[in-house]
Amino acid sequence: MKEALLPLISRGSAATSSSKRTDLCVSGVQTASGVADGDNEKVDEEDDAVSKYKEASMSSTIDDLAKEQCGFRAMVLGWASSHPRVQFTAIINIENGPGEGALPSAEYSHAIETLNSLTNVRTIGYVPTTWCTRNLTSVLDDIAAYSFWGEYDTSLAVHGIFVDETPTQYTPDYVSYLQAISHAVLDSPGLRDDYIVHNPGALPDSRYFEHAAPEDAAFVHADLTVVFENSFTNWSTQGTELAEATQSYDRQKLALFLHSVPDLTTNETETTLRQLLAVGHSVWLTVTPDYTEFDAFLPVFIDSLAALLG
Repeated sequence: MKEALLPLISRGSAATSSSKRTDLCVSGVQTASGVADGDNEKVDEEDDAVSKYKEASMSSTIDDLAKEQCGFRAMVLGWASSHPRVQFTAIINIENGPGEGALPSAEYSHAIETLNSLTNVRTIGYVPTTWCTRNLTSVLDDIAAYSFWGEYDTSLAVHGIFVDETPTQYTPDYVSYLQAISHAVLDSPGLRDDYIVHNPGALPDSRYFEHAAPEDAAFVHADLTVVFENSFTNWSTQGTELAEATQSYDRQKLALFLHSVPDLTTNETETTLRQLLAVGHSVWLTVTPDYTEFDAFLPVFIDSLAALLG
């Protein structure tokens, strides 16, 4: 099954048979994280009174941003119902992870419940690793937090974990670090599934892929790996090389993120998608330099992807 990836939506494909389905992954609430991180740095420099004000203001800002997701939910609901053969994977990122509270706010909870109610939407929780240098206990705490959502209320249960900033180099320490994450996902009772995405942003050492390391049968490999996260311009110069380097790889396990996409026609969009899907069956395109907002190109992307299904 071919797929397309999007950080609020991810994974879709150009399958030729009506029995096949494209997966598109949507990364949910990343808008709030940048605001929260910036405010946290300022709070450290202020006195208690101002800090309390800033904390309340930050919470209000995050909730306001979450309310803006009402429009997002309506759009995703429309896309999911209009394109039932496209599987959306929503990356839930409240505050550079699951957030500080035991449960997401009411607005976020509503958004997650809405996404989970759709049969062709998969939700996964965002967890940063800072290239396997972040304290492992903190990473595992984030996974446990997502698991608690589902243990508390099954309608909040996510299907897996998006492990960001994974390394491209292969070392015993990195393998041990990533294995601890994988086993935590597998052992989390509150997750709907144990779907794992790694995002090194570039093609990692081939030993991270199952087909290349059969001798390491104990290693839990990712279900999906983002092998390109870069600008459209860089894709234009590096895409051919990446396609050649991944010829022997399972395309269903590879994903690509393209940002800063120029104003493309529908035909140009479909041509770009075909090039991307020749590398990985999960893709995401945005005209923005980041993933903090939806843009006018998104419907063109989704419609073009669906058109490739025939």
